Amino acid sequence: DTVAPDGDVSLVIDWTPDAAGSSSATVVITSNAPSSPDTVTVSGWAHPDDYALFDMETSTIIPETWTSSGTISYTSTGGVDGSTALSFSPWNESELSVQTDRHDASTGSHEIGFWYKHVRYGTGADDSTTFYVSIDGGDTWTAAGGLEKSLSWTFTSFDLGAVQSDNVYFKLVYTNAGSGSSTADYLYFDNMYLPPVWINPEPFLELQGYAATFDVVVAGVETDTLTRLELYNTG
Repeated sequence: DTVAPDGDVSLVIDWTPDAAGSSSATVVITSNAPSSPDTVTVSGWAHPDDYALFDMETSTIIPETWTSSGTISYTSTGGVDGSTALSFSPWNESELSVQTDRHDASTGSHEIGFWYKHVRYGTGADDSTTFYVSIDGGDTWTAAGGLEKSLSWTFTSFDLGAVQSDNVYFKLVYTNAGSGSSTADYLYFDNMYLPPVWINPEPFLELQGYAATFDVVVAGVETDTLTRLELYNTG
C-alpha cells in the first residue's frame, strides 16, 4: 500500500487463536520511511468454548443469581458493544460490590476476563477496584488483582491457574476512600467471561402452587382445557 502525504491507511489483522488465554505478537511494517522497520505489538484473549458469558443484557440490574451491595445501576447505551453495562455509582458510599453465583473450575487451568471503563464524574482521586476469587464457597477471598484507571473501554484478564474447585465465586469490589461522589469516578462493567456455571448433580424438583385448576369442565361435552404446573429446581 501507498500512504499519501498527511494520509493514512488501515491494516486488518486476522487472528485465529489455537488455545485459550492471552496471546501477543509483533507486527513489523517495512517502508521507505527513515524509521523503518516500524513495529506494533498486538494482543488478544480467547476464552474456552464452555465458558459462560455475562453480557449484562438482562431485565434486572445484575444477573438474577448474582448479589450486590451499594448503588449498582446500569447504563442503557454505554456498554462496550453500544448496549447496556453495569454501573457502579458512588453516591456517598465507601464500598460497592457485585458477586457472582457458583462456578465450576474443577478441571484444567482458568483465565477469566471482562471489559471495564471509568467515567469521570469526580476527581477520581480516591477510588479503586479489586477483583476477588473464592474457591471455598465465599468463606475466604483472595485478591486476584486491581483495575488500572481507564477512561475508555479496556479488556482485562486474570490468570487463576489450576483452581481445582467446583465451588468458585467471583467478586468485584469498588472502594471509594473519600466516601463522596465528588471524589470518585463511576465504573462501567460489561461482557464477563467465567468458567461454567455449577450444576447440581443431584437436583431436587419442587412442585410450585397448591392445586391444579381447570377453567371449565362440562360432563358429557368434549372440552379443551389446560392448566400449568411449575417445577422449581431447589438444588
